[in-house]
Amino acid sequence: MHRASEREWTFFAIVIRNMTETVQTKVSVFTNLGRNWELSDFPICHYDGAALFNMIEVNYAMLLSPLTLLPKALPDAKVQSLFYESVNDMSWRVGPRIQERERAEQAVPLTKQDYVPKSALVASPVVFQERAMFSKSGCDITYSSQWEQEQQRKTVEERCAAPFVCEHLSENARAGDGHTGSVISCPGKADWEMRHFGLKSTVFLGKNGFADFLYSISDNEFLNRPDNVSDPKNVSDDRRSKMSATLVRTSDFIDSFSRSVRVILLFFTPQYGLTSICTINAFFHEPASAAVSYDLLHYEIIEGSKLMLYLVVQVLVVINLVGTMFDAFYQFRILYIERRLGILINSRDILGSSIDLIVASAIFVYVGIRMADKSGSAATSAAILSDLDQIDWSTSAIELHAKKTFFLEKVSQVHALAERERMIDNLCHVILMVNLIRVINATSMHPRLVRFLKC
Repeated sequence: MHRASEREWTFFAIVIRNMTETVQTKVSVFTNLGRNWELSDFPICHYDGAALFNMIEVNYAMLLSPLTLLPKALPDAKVQSLFYESVNDMSWRVGPRIQERERAEQAVPLTKQDYVPKSALVASPVVFQERAMFSKSGCDITYSSQWEQEQQRKTVEERCAAPFVCEHLSENARAGDGHTGSVISCPGKADWEMRHFGLKSTVFLGKNGFADFLYSISDNEFLNRPDNVSDPKNVSDDRRSKMSATLVRTSDFIDSFSRSVRVILLFFTPQYGLTSICTINAFFHEPASAAVSYDLLHYEIIEGSKLMLYLVVQVLVVINLVGTMFDAFYQFRILYIERRLGILINSRDILGSSIDLIVASAIFVYVGIRMADKSGSAATSAAILSDLDQIDWSTSAIELHAKKTFFLEKVSQVHALAERERMIDNLCHVILMVNLIRVINATSMHPRLVRFLKC
């Protein structure tokens, strides 16, 4: 084939025709520069999309007319007629004013913008979906199972009556016995060996589900994904090669089987060394309606002089705790002696000393956990964020599912650290509330003094 023009439109047509004498296929290539043909060994089979050519490879820049697929082989004269019918219209379409080669050689200046936002996304947002399947054992309520089977039987009788044929329904489903393909069903456990939306199941925060990039779902109307069949390791090579030819609507990612959907956004704030996880949750299988909520967790890095000051303060707290615990044991010793002497003991004194001892022990646990966590917070955060930053999303050497699994694993680690910190903060709040109540109780006035002040 002669070299096509880089400044004018090129008419390009491929006609594939099965030969009647042999098993070969005749492939004719037409351009406005000439016609070539050759015999190939891949016969065209009806209803087999994989038998058609997959791509056209051109090793230089060229302008192509709009692509059109026809379900029949055209004679040479008809192809030539199509060229002459479109040549006038295409002449008005001037195409790019600059060739691709010239455009690539031109330098494009970039201007640096100062860093304004305090936080930045560490990685692309991920959407994680938990799914439910129809319950094969029926509903928990006996009548609900019977009603479901009756609705299935009625639907099959109305929709699958002659001349219509429902080949995908089994005999049990036709009779309303069984739940596969039911028009309505109680939710059950999902089969994690199956795919959804061409995705393998993965584990996130201890739950099985299907993860994908948020922009893949939100920014595209269609995606090219494998069929929703079992794990590809269980299918043949021929079937595996055809799994990539299915177009799916992104609007079908969430359907009636969706139990919950989470959007996970991971941020890092360099100014404060703060790693944040924002999780937007949508639960669809609630009794009344869908419930939407969000959760924001933080994990802070403390190092340098700030860490030294933090440790000094915690050491002083430990010293104070030792004095508090000695005081509590001393009070118990006094109460023990008074009891041996037969002196009436006030139960409030026993309760107060017991609370002081329990609170002191809780503070000691809190301080020990905090010191251990904050001492290694810088190394822990740096290791996790470095692993996330080193994920090469563009390479094809590593399977995309493996990259998503690794990403979710690291996000789960950050989530576990942030959740642990929130639990420790909750323990601190409980300790502060108990201490506040103890302070209020210790500073309460005697009833006679209160009466004197009122007067």
